[in-house]
Amino acid sequence: VAFIAGVTFVYGALLVGDYKSGIFPAVFAFLFHLGREIVKDMQDLAGDIQAGAVTFAGKYGARAALRLVSVVFLLLTGILFLPFLYHIYNISYIRIVVPGVALVLIAIILLLWKNYNRKRLAIASAVLKIDMFIGLVAIYMGGRP
Repeated sequence: VAFIAGVTFVYGALLVGDYKSGIFPAVFAFLFHLGREIVKDMQDLAGDIQAGAVTFAGKYGARAALRLVSVVFLLLTGILFLPFLYHIYNISYIRIVVPGVALVLIAIILLLWKNYNRKRLAIASAVLKIDMFIGLVAIYMGGRP
């Protein structure tokens, strides 16, 4: 899922003849979806085990999955700043991505470390779904002159 979400941006950029413009969004989408999929796997852990599905959370446990999702989201949070620092995206991107994505990812990590019960995982998954849209808005607005 994460790979398909990321590669979509590269293919889209290829269609307009500028594959490089799809690289940052592809990396963002890959890491974002990877983290969200791990959260969803944690949420569905009991059902996945019962169904015999092999997931990271099922194989290594919810605590290990929480550590992995934390690393993924912290890595994503760190690289969110790179397109601005390299003058690829403008100040509008930073104004949207910092409060709208970076702080949300950190809040999700903190929320889940406090308690990662099924209800909190469902809330985190829903918030992340909305946050995808905010990330897209940041990329769109950041690339405008």
